[in-house]
Amino acid sequence: MASLSIDFEQGKMSAIVGPNGAGKSTLLKACLGLLPTQEDSVRFYGESLSKKRRKIAYVPQRSSIDWNFPINVREVVQQGLIKDLKFFQMFTPKSHKEMALRALQKVGLEDFSERQIAKLSGGQQQRMFLARALVQSMMNDGADIFLLDEPFAGVDASTEKTIIGVLKQLSREGKTIIAVHHNLQTVSEYFDNVVLLNTTLIANGAVGEVFTDEAITRTYLPPPSLESFVEGF
Repeated sequence: MASLSIDFEQGKMSAIVGPNGAGKSTLLKACLGLLPTQEDSVRFYGESLSKKRRKIAYVPQRSSIDWNFPINVREVVQQGLIKDLKFFQMFTPKSHKEMALRALQKVGLEDFSERQIAKLSGGQQQRMFLARALVQSMMNDGADIFLLDEPFAGVDASTEKTIIGVLKQLSREGKTIIAVHHNLQTVSEYFDNVVLLNTTLIANGAVGEVFTDEAITRTYLPPPSLESFVEGF
């Protein structure tokens, strides 16, 4: 992916849109420090990731998870609170279990808290990861930036409605939502801002201003092949 410069507006819902291989997930992973970047090129509230890591929650793609790992739904959600544990703390505090259950209730999974994760449907698995991100915002000085990698991919209509409802509520509370999104039909309905990406930045701004037919066409138009370039001479 080419070098690019993007600012995300605090307290808004932003979609990252583009074709397969455009660099959408790569951009999120670079923001999270999972891929190398130029030194100090990623800033949160003007500071480095290391200083603001506690403020960031991440919802990964479901395809990147080992679903056979012996862990239940509540334990996955409680992983979001690891940063809140004291050094050498051996046991999970009761308050962590209570916060995990509250987060599961927000996404409609409170009755599945003790279920092994492989026994969930695809939509339930996605809601579980959203609950893990939610619980991070319940800590003192907790997360208020949410990075989501295709949160609506492969989920049913009911789950999509639940997820977007939770995200919009977070946005109303002043949280910043940044999501890789694949459905062009719902960009205007779901998001305030949009980043159009195809290995380089095509457009970035308010949906009503930059999400135009012309910009969408440029985003999804394949780059010229070497053969067509040579044929032009």
